[in-house]
Amino acid sequence: MFELILNRFAAVGEEGSEILSADDMESSPPEQIAVLKELGLVKKATPARIVECRGCEEACLMPVHVYLAQDGRPARIFIACDKREDAGHILIEPATLEQWQIDISKFASLLGTSLGTGHVPDEIIPQKAFYLGSLTINRKRRSPIFVVNNDSLNSALESGLLEQYPHPFFLVAAGLPGPQTMKEGPAILPLHQLLLFPDNSSLSLDMEGLENLISLADSRRVGSSTDFKNIPQENIFRREGQMWTLSYNGKTKHFKHSKGLLYISYLLGSPFQEYHVAELVRAFENPEQEVLSFSAGEVSSKETVSNYRKRLLEIRTELSEAEEAGDPLLKKELEEEKEALEKQLLQAVGMGGKLKKNPDETRRQANAVSEAISRSLKVIDKNHPALRQHLFNAINRGEYLSYTPDTATSWITTQ
Repeated sequence: MFELILNRFAAVGEEGSEILSADDMESSPPEQIAVLKELGLVKKATPARIVECRGCEEACLMPVHVYLAQDGRPARIFIACDKREDAGHILIEPATLEQWQIDISKFASLLGTSLGTGHVPDEIIPQKAFYLGSLTINRKRRSPIFVVNNDSLNSALESGLLEQYPHPFFLVAAGLPGPQTMKEGPAILPLHQLLLFPDNSSLSLDMEGLENLISLADSRRVGSSTDFKNIPQENIFRREGQMWTLSYNGKTKHFKHSKGLLYISYLLGSPFQEYHVAELVRAFENPEQEVLSFSAGEVSSKETVSNYRKRLLEIRTELSEAEEAGDPLLKKELEEEKEALEKQLLQAVGMGGKLKKNPDETRRQANAVSEAISRSLKVIDKNHPALRQHLFNAINRGEYLSYTPDTATSWITTQ
């Protein structure tokens, strides 16, 4: 569906590469052009000043001369050929000069919406690389980054993005034959393999295919660095009734049950994976349905968010119509409404398109879980200080928790 735009992304960076000529538009199926316009992915650009001359077989690129209508004479648009004496002035139809510009920012915005991040894309490299927010895949908080082509990908990698965003992966619009995985870097995925068009009038992503490619990239990285399955299963962190058996570096001790030990066991069972604090709370406490926040004094719902997203799509269409009609006041009102809706969605929607929890509740849970782990570490320290030190150094606490040991350490856990 969007081959016209994806192919143009391959040349972004060269002068005029994001421009579609009248010939480009005419050679594409009309229904596809209509969709591109409806979604706001293309917009009118300045008319061409240089066009391909069709006065002879040479097909030279020539400047266009425009004489406006005056003194009763009609306007004239022509090419003055200086290559052949028999050519002279060659008239040009106004439609031939029409150009359309690809709205790369809009394309990035649609990708972010398809991923469900609820984040207005950040333009990392102008018109070349966009951070699309964050979402959870395979229990890890990921950072999708859209880049238009391979050159933009290289620029993004050289700019130090890997240090700025947790677990990034790249969606490349053009220039990659297939998925790639760097030994110690992010997954690099060709966007054209993931785009879907369920009703031939919208853009969405194959999320199942995306998750499969990310899983494959994860397995390759783990296999190329450390194979946890081949490490002897000698460390134990297992519950047995109301007692826990903890064994580390050949030393075994037993402890009374506590909530903090449950949390620690959960983290040890999946090294290097991040968990939101709410996931740990739900796993062991089965709390009542969470209260979700939208904005001050309001409570959001899936229906509210769905209606806001639907309205955003309507606004894009209305903006195009207002621009074509030359109505600046309506355009300004629509842009203000669009900005307000995007701000509300950013407040209400979190990773993976899920509604955010009340921030006060999140802080309360993070503090409670952290305190429970701290109490358990103090108890462990009295009888097994080496284990306490290892866990203290390897467990990251806060809103997101994880177990990240410096060296591969395998555990037999309650899970």
